[in-house]
Amino acid sequence: MWNKFLKSVTSVLAALSCIGLMNIQTWAYEDSTEVLLNIPESYGVSLEIQGNGTVRTMTDDKTEEICQNGSIQVSKGDELVIFFVPAKGYRLAGVTYQGIGILDQIQNLQWSIQNVQEAGKLMVFYEKLQTDAEEDSSGSRVPVGNTNVNTGDSNSGFAAGVLLLAATCAATALAKRKYR
Repeated sequence: MWNKFLKSVTSVLAALSCIGLMNIQTWAYEDSTEVLLNIPESYGVSLEIQGNGTVRTMTDDKTEEICQNGSIQVSKGDELVIFFVPAKGYRLAGVTYQGIGILDQIQNLQWSIQNVQEAGKLMVFYEKLQTDAEEDSSGSRVPVGNTNVNTGDSNSGFAAGVLLLAATCAATALAKRKYR
């Protein structure tokens, strides 16, 4: 009974060590083979992408491209470099890490986490560019929607007309008095 318990505890500890949740060393009993498990700790950084674009990640040992939601494993102490890749016609509108906005820290669509020490969550927001033209099949820009240029307050023409009418009436009244 005791041996079964020890085997099950050892199995659980070995499994936890293999998936990176624990870093343990084991020792051998008499008439057994010594096994040393020294698996480096790693952390998962989950990525959630909203809008049209991707995220490319680079660690010390691998590069991945994430198109939707996903996660990347990063070894403890490594650097994680993140490249933001908006789709054509989109822009990077916002980024949060651990719930804190970091858009102002991003330069050239790149950001990095130095010396990773914990799991994290990165949320990326892409939005469609607001333009008055779209590309047709030949790649030429074609205006869409309202192409009129607004030069100011739409009531400004009305005010100028009222002033002009008042000035004309005043000039006419003065002219009539002069000739009486």
